[in-house]
Amino acid sequence: MINQALNIATLAGEDATEIHIERSYSKISEVHIDRHKLTSVLINIISNAVEALNLSELKEKRLELAIYPMNDARFVIEIMDTGVGIAPE
Repeated sequence: MINQALNIATLAGEDATEIHIERSYSKISEVHIDRHKLTSVLINIISNAVEALNLSELKEKRLELAIYPMNDARFVIEIMDTGVGIAPE
């Protein structure tokens, strides 16, 4: 689902050609989740990250995607980037 959201976010107009994408996917147990809601959330977050990276003047633009288990019932999805960030105001 993360890769699907990444593909949709970059096909939706955000240029990710100069962005180095790192993936770290750990195996998690089967979960029951609304795929459409999660995909929508992931697309929005990834789109925001790609936009922030495109605004950045850094030479190394990096987007990191990770998933790992917390315990039997929970897991974590992390999306990190080296983009411009959010202004303090």
